[in-house]
Amino acid sequence: MKAAVYARVSTYDKGQEPLTQLLPLREYCDRAGWDYEEFVDYQSGVDGKRPEFNQMLLRIKRREFDVLVVWKLDRLARSLHHLIDVLHGELKPRNIQFISITEAIDTTTPAGELVFNILGAMAQFEHDLIAERVKAGMDRARKQGNRIGRPKRKINYKRLLVAYRNTGSVRAAARQVGINPGIAWNRLNEHGDLRKQGD
Repeated sequence: MKAAVYARVSTYDKGQEPLTQLLPLREYCDRAGWDYEEFVDYQSGVDGKRPEFNQMLLRIKRREFDVLVVWKLDRLARSLHHLIDVLHGELKPRNIQFISITEAIDTTTPAGELVFNILGAMAQFEHDLIAERVKAGMDRARKQGNRIGRPKRKINYKRLLVAYRNTGSVRAAARQVGINPGIAWNRLNEHGDLRKQGD
């Protein structure tokens, strides 16, 4: 098996050495008899600028590895959603295993696969809760008479009408006023000024 070994040292962790993570990761792969390649980032997990992680992910997508091994979950992902995106979005569809040696998560075992699926279920549960809260908030806002969505753009209707009468074209008038042709058509139609033979 070929393993991708990933380690990350945060810029906020003063004086931290990646060897703290790499040494046990190397030992783990050596004991398993795996070939491995190391990817190490010296970046915060929040800013998203992780060149080694991105390079590793690109090669994972090409199925160059059989397993991804990390020291700890928070070294790999910046959030639960990001973790699930990597595990369920990138690894599982390609049948690539995942191991976190500190948390003893190993998807090559039944117990590890169970944890893997529980993490996925938790992420879906959180997503559904957020969606329900958003829907409830929008329903409440509507009942209170609040407009949902983008505020209606103010348009100089007189200018739009003049442009439309001069050009005879909704699209040309919309270009002159600097708005979307669909919006121009709707406004002209609302006011009854749209010709029946419109363009």
